[in-house]
Amino acid sequence: MKDTICAFAQLREEALPFTNIYQPSQVTILRIALDQHCQAHGVIDLHGRASVVLRLMDLFNNGVTTVEALRAGLDAGRSRAPVPDTDKNHYERR
Repeated sequence: MKDTICAFAQLREEALPFTNIYQPSQVTILRIALDQHCQAHGVIDLHGRASVVLRLMDLFNNGVTTVEALRAGLDAGRSRAPVPDTDKNHYERR
């Protein structure tokens, strides 16, 4: 739980523009999805958890609101191969 609070606090410190207000029950859903996903995939560092939080918030803000659906969305995102930053043309393909 402490790591979850730290991940959310780091995002707040970086002044990301979250405009939605979340109910305690919604925060609980997000926390459970975050903790389960991070435990299942071995994400233990603060940076990694913060990255997962960003993906969770994006899913949640787009209507994915159950723990199961959030975890499925996170897992689906893991299956996409990122474009390597060393590729000089990666901006043109996106």
